[in-house]
Amino acid sequence: GYLNASTADKLVNGKPGDENAGRIVFSSVKSNCCRNGGVVGELKSSTLGSENGTGTSNFNYGFIENMHMWNGCVVGVADNSSIYGCENRGSYTYKTGTYDVGGILGHVIDKTVVKIGRCVNYGACDGKYNVGGIVGYALSTTTINNCENYGAVTSLDSGKCSGISGNKAGAITDCTDHAA
Repeated sequence: GYLNASTADKLVNGKPGDENAGRIVFSSVKSNCCRNGGVVGELKSSTLGSENGTGTSNFNYGFIENMHMWNGCVVGVADNSSIYGCENRGSYTYKTGTYDVGGILGHVIDKTVVKIGRCVNYGACDGKYNVGGIVGYALSTTTINNCENYGAVTSLDSGKCSGISGNKAGAITDCTDHAA
């Protein structure tokens, strides 16, 4: 789905203990098959969750498989948006050419500001490059605060990968990669 100039909270894909219930498989290799997320495909000028909340309230339990780019287990792409209190318990698996993969967020649109806070990833993520437990591709204008990664993060083509941010981020504070 697409969230534009909105606020959403308490969104769920799948159900606990059954990743096939929320299973998402994208098999097209067309150039427009990016921006895939287990909960929201694209956030534009929007907020998912509550900045002042506690814990997590937006969940992905589903297994996600894709063959292209910009894939997040919770949000595929963010553009001038905020993501708070999200949890991923599903996994993401790589197919040919997959990059910018994150346990929470896949890709930050160029020249935009994105805030990520109080998010937790338990799912394994693998991709070609820019693979992160929290975000795959971030910018210097991306802030990541109080997030945790427990899932294995793997770059299958020796590309950039990390437990928190696959390539870079402006500020990463109070985050922990437990899978390292």
